[in-house]
Amino acid sequence: MPDHVHFVLIVDFDRDPAFDLISFSQRFRSEAGMESTPTFRWEQNFWLVLSFSQRQLAAIRRYIRGNPARALWKQAHPNRFQVLEGIRHPSLDTALYWSAVGDATLLASPFRFPVRLTRKIPVEGQAEAISEAVERTHYGMIPVWGFISPAEHELERRLRNEPAARWIKTVPHGLKPGYDPSLEDSRAIAEGRLLLLSSFPPDVPVSPISRANCEVMNSRIITLCGEAAEPIITSRL
Repeated sequence: MPDHVHFVLIVDFDRDPAFDLISFSQRFRSEAGMESTPTFRWEQNFWLVLSFSQRQLAAIRRYIRGNPARALWKQAHPNRFQVLEGIRHPSLDTALYWSAVGDATLLASPFRFPVRLTRKIPVEGQAEAISEAVERTHYGMIPVWGFISPAEHELERRLRNEPAARWIKTVPHGLKPGYDPSLEDSRAIAEGRLLLLSSFPPDVPVSPISRANCEVMNSRIITLCGEAAEPIITSRL
């Protein structure tokens, strides 16, 4: 990366059960001669992530591989990646704290519509609702939801493959300054196709995901889109 580095250390605890990761990190810093210099600074509060599964390790590796692209996108579009704090807009409830990352002009669209796809039905059983939502984007309409369930993940995947599609993705947590979107979200933000929107104060943590916050978020989405003006695209239970 232009301004930082990542290290991945794989340890076989079966062969060395007494391995001490913290001691190793301290020795590595000292013996590698990586003390602060005019061109290099070792962060005092660096991130140390422990992974005990291949799935999590694969996710960490994907994150690291995607970092150079994200750095270029942020350099090319710094305003799009800035967290907009305490924003006000005629379509937003003034009693709530709103923040966002991405193209805030999507809030000005009168063609927002909520999409809720359930976990209770397999993705294949919600194909019609997914296709209907995608088709609406062909006419300039903006789907809004949290994109959390498997079917909503599939809808978001299809939206990314539609060059003209734009969407608002709400999150059940706050957006602190310096918030780092995922690789796919970063790509869509850089392209001016996505707005990440939060109605929670910045001190509401990203994890663990709160089901209660998700339910609150969903109800606020319906209000944001105007339930009476636009029907919800949803799967049939």
